[in-house]
Amino acid sequence: MRAKTRTAILGSLLCALLMCTLAGSVAAADTAMTGQVIVTGYDLDPKVFYPGDQGTLTVKLKNVGSTPVNVGMPTLLGGQFQYLNSKQMVPVGLLGAGGETSVSLQIKPTGSTTEGMAYPYFSVGYTVVGGENVDNPVRAQVPIEIDSSDLSIQIIEKPNMISQGSMGKYKLRIGNPRAYQITGLTVSIGGDGITSRQDGYFIGTVTANNYTDIEIDIATAGDTKLIVNAEYRNGKNIHSSTVEIPVYVTGSSSVVISDLVATKYNNKYKVTGAVYNPGLRDISSVVVVAGPPAVPEGSYQAALGVIEGNDNGEFELTFSVKGDPTTVPIIVTYQDELNMYHQEQNVVSIIDYDLTPTEDVTPQSTPVMIPAFAVVGLVALGVVLRTRK
Repeated sequence: MRAKTRTAILGSLLCALLMCTLAGSVAAADTAMTGQVIVTGYDLDPKVFYPGDQGTLTVKLKNVGSTPVNVGMPTLLGGQFQYLNSKQMVPVGLLGAGGETSVSLQIKPTGSTTEGMAYPYFSVGYTVVGGENVDNPVRAQVPIEIDSSDLSIQIIEKPNMISQGSMGKYKLRIGNPRAYQITGLTVSIGGDGITSRQDGYFIGTVTANNYTDIEIDIATAGDTKLIVNAEYRNGKNIHSSTVEIPVYVTGSSSVVISDLVATKYNNKYKVTGAVYNPGLRDISSVVVVAGPPAVPEGSYQAALGVIEGNDNGEFELTFSVKGDPTTVPIIVTYQDELNMYHQEQNVVSIIDYDLTPTEDVTPQSTPVMIPAFAVVGLVALGVVLRTRK
């Protein structure tokens, strides 16, 4: 009786041990098939794509099992993104127990993926070393944003008016409305008839939902369009945004030579006048001279220096002339804000109202003359007084 009991107990123990062994083997197989290799993270460059942008998807893999695995060829599923370097890819290879590795795929949105969110799948199979292929490969869904928004370029400050040829200061605001930064931003200035103090500006990085301001100085010969071009990178992709901004000019920035008066003495002439600057900006190195047939005498040129915008400077010149001219040119040279030289001129009539030096005239006494109307008045007054008596 006791022998049978011992045999039954021993049999039960053997069965229990066998069942535990089988259960452990099945559990180990399930772990290998469903989760020995996992995706621990991913990275996108750029973070947000433009339609047609090329970028890099980097996926991090980890072997969480206790045995090595051979990781196969990765693929990209879903049809929303192209896998550009699939032909150049090779199997990831051996990944030891607890080991980690990264896989990079060159990707691009398909032609039909133009705006919004895309959800392609990263997938890769693997085999356990010494085992069989895993029927359930690693698969991870990767959300990718596609945004076609361009940079915003606006004028936030400008002069009330800009005179023809005169330099005007504008402040531009360049905004990045996208959800990720742009890099390598450069801004160039152009346009028909536009002259700028600086043709290009390097700004660099503009973070997401942020902006940067730049000041530009431009001059133009007439009404035109200021062309502002911003070139930048989204990841490794080059993009550009261009805007045309109307620029209107008023009047002329050329100096005005006015109030010219000439007088003659001792065979010399003295000319006085004024130089008016109608522009909004200062002009510098202003010099006034009398041109041929004038012959320099004494203060033959006037250095006025700087004349502020909407202001004038007065001058006086002394010269003689050759021959019998009736006019003499008065010439003004000056520099603008770009340090470019300009020249304007006007003519002054030579007025000879003084006596010539050869006529020696001595002062003579002049008899006191009583005007006729005064005599008539006195007579009338006498008549009135006599009548009253």
